[in-house]
Amino acid sequence: MRSDGKDRRARLEAMIVGDPGRLRRRAISLGADPQDADDIAQTVLLRAWRSIDTLRSYDGGPLCAWLDVIARNTVLDARRPRLFAVGQPLEDVAFTATDAVETNVDTRLVMERVIAEIRSLPEIFLVPFVLTVVESRSATEVAAVLGITPAAVRQRVSRARKSVAAAIPAAFD
Repeated sequence: MRSDGKDRRARLEAMIVGDPGRLRRRAISLGADPQDADDIAQTVLLRAWRSIDTLRSYDGGPLCAWLDVIARNTVLDARRPRLFAVGQPLEDVAFTATDAVETNVDTRLVMERVIAEIRSLPEIFLVPFVLTVVESRSATEVAAVLGITPAAVRQRVSRARKSVAAAIPAAFD
């Protein structure tokens, strides 16, 4: 039986109220720093709440598995280094004084080319790319926002990444 969004949210809420430390423990078990585990748990819950309508079954097992996937992705996202934010002026990106001048110049050239490539992406690829890479949303969440399938989101993000990756060697030409 398929439930409406209220039933799903009630089930999610009951699961969290029944074991409030579950997402924190899961984050730590996935390798999150214990100091960051509460923030990660909140992010997991927010992502789950936003995309609860995409959940096909709200039974305990599938709901737990779904939350675990969101937790895993959130921990992975938290571990990825963030060099700069889209739209941030390149001048604001910190370069350390200990880096060789050549390294700074090369890095700056690559970053300028990558930023230019990102900005030139067609909107059909840019929007899913920004939502997943910059905002750390899952393909399911992005699919719900855009009204497309998660597979279509993954395909568009993959094409955007290939386009951006292709710009990196071009920066050295």
